[in-house]
Amino acid sequence: MKKKSVSLEKTMSLKDVVAFLEDLVAGFKAGKIVVEQGDQYVCLNPPEFIEVEVGARQKKDKEKISLELGWRIVGCEKDDDPRLKISTQEPEPVETTEDSEKDE
Repeated sequence: MKKKSVSLEKTMSLKDVVAFLEDLVAGFKAGKIVVEQGDQYVCLNPPEFIEVEVGARQKKDKEKISLELGWRIVGCEKDDDPRLKISTQEPEPVETTEDSEKDE
């Protein structure tokens, strides 16, 4: 399987962060997490046991919590765009010009 990744770093409202985390929890409960950004996506299939790393820091005017979850398993694939989305549903395939020429 080729390496795939989707990432985003931005400031979000607390309400949006809560919705983001709820979508992530729903994906874990369903056993499938699809992270999309435009037409790029990474499909993750969490197993029963997951490695968890949690850290929390507090400085003068800054607080931070970090969460890393990891496991070894085979997933599914695709690639390309800026909007990050997490769900349990894989996106519909996008038909390219090359694909439609093969069908003819």
